[in-house]
Amino acid sequence: MDLFEYQGKQYFAKFGIPVSAGGVAHTVDEAVAEAEKAKFPVVVKAQVQVGGRGKAGGIKLATTADEVRLHARNILGMDIKGHVVKRVWVEHASDIAEEYYASFTLDRAAKQHLLMLSAQGGVEIEEVAAKDPTAIVKLHINPIDGLSAARARQAAVEAKIPERALDGVADILVKLYECFTKGDCDLAEINPLILKPTGEVHALDAKVSLDNNAAFRHPEWAEYAATEELDAREQLAREKDLQYIGLDGTVGIIANGAGLAMSTLDERRGSRDEHAGCRQSGRWQGRELPRHRWRCECGVDDRRTRGDQLGQQGAQHLHQHLRWHHPRRRSRQGNRGGCETRAVARADRDPPRWHECRGGPRDPCQGGNPGFSTHQSTDHVGSGPHGRGTGQVGGAMAIFVNENTKVIVQGLTGGQGRFHGLRNRAYGTKVVGGVTPGKAGQDVEGIPVFDTVDDAVRATGATASFIAVPPKAAPAAILEAARAGIEFIVCITEGIPAQDEARVYSTLQRVQHWHHRRRDRRIAECEGAERWHRVAFWHVDVSSVV
Repeated sequence: MDLFEYQGKQYFAKFGIPVSAGGVAHTVDEAVAEAEKAKFPVVVKAQVQVGGRGKAGGIKLATTADEVRLHARNILGMDIKGHVVKRVWVEHASDIAEEYYASFTLDRAAKQHLLMLSAQGGVEIEEVAAKDPTAIVKLHINPIDGLSAARARQAAVEAKIPERALDGVADILVKLYECFTKGDCDLAEINPLILKPTGEVHALDAKVSLDNNAAFRHPEWAEYAATEELDAREQLAREKDLQYIGLDGTVGIIANGAGLAMSTLDERRGSRDEHAGCRQSGRWQGRELPRHRWRCECGVDDRRTRGDQLGQQGAQHLHQHLRWHHPRRRSRQGNRGGCETRAVARADRDPPRWHECRGGPRDPCQGGNPGFSTHQSTDHVGSGPHGRGTGQVGGAMAIFVNENTKVIVQGLTGGQGRFHGLRNRAYGTKVVGGVTPGKAGQDVEGIPVFDTVDDAVRATGATASFIAVPPKAAPAAILEAARAGIEFIVCITEGIPAQDEARVYSTLQRVQHWHHRRRDRRIAECEGAERWHRVAFWHVDVSSVV
């Protein structure tokens, strides 16, 4: 959820970041009143979630009430790149000696927080990166360690911030990082971060994106949601409790999970029909997709959409496409005599008919039919290294586990845990126990329930865990499993806040390191090191077999 500038400044102020005094106005008279409160001179700024306001005439300096009235009348109702101005922010004008840039975001590739700092502010950071990449200092921050004042000051020194501004910039960086983490932001950006002639450092602008997944611990966000501007199709989808992203094009994508959605979009790229929109349908697992409901309720106002592609039904064909044409396939097949790409068979269908062989091109690596059936024998399950299935045709598919792997289900007594736990057991997975605090001694159709993962591991010898708990409880559940010695963890919980995911991943890395140090062996030499790194925090947005 992207905030308007005035909302971002109000959010910054909660964490002690200095911002200009001002107020928001929806009418000309309100703008004049806010200007008198802020004291002249003031700046009247259009509130739209798009860049280029200044060039479009959306930011004006005013020294009198008459000027405020004139500028407010001209700006309100203005169209800036397709965004109609419905409100203006009126703030006291600031004297500027120098302009800097500062932002925090999450580097998903590095799985760490990222600080970007530059002495060249006031312009788009992309322009600075294109003209002088060395002018931007990038600092990765471990979510567990956080950002200290000393480290913030060192980053300012490396960014060539002038000596007289170092302490002020470092102080704001620490506060901005606190806003980013405790405020559950996807992005917290100040551009420009100004130095006043008096020596004070001040946030002159604010760009904040909030992580919707963390809304459960921020009831105050309700006021922001009320002013959020959405595409008409996205707004309609939200009203129908659907997740939808509007795009340009003529083909709508209905996908069961974010990963499959993105793969389907990539697979269709280059075709004559471009994407009109993408909807995630994960909340209907185990049932027929509400295709007609979607087309009638959310496609009615999108005349460009001429068809839709069911990503869930086409999952196997998409997997085949990626499997046959992946650029690394040939380099991989020499290692073990076959394709390394593996599929995950779903166990929430009985029978999962769309996983059965349907014909089509043959796999050149194996000479067999590229499809597979979960009704065939399980001779090949677990024949890969570490018990992983090889993905060979002729057997049920499995990855990382085999028919002998002992699995516990965290959240077994809940609706999702029960559903997937029983279906996995019916499929052939050895579900040996469940974990729900406070319900030890109970059972779910013969599967014993324990209070903690430690208790379950001691009683059953489980080495894998399947987690189906609410987003609030998921981070603690993952860490509990890791600390109990579980080597393979699958969490299917949707909507885990990004800050929690980052902290959990970093914690798991340290748990991994601690385990290997106890064994007095270097991580790189430990047989389980690669496995821990790859699967200890495997967040899956779709329901899949363990």
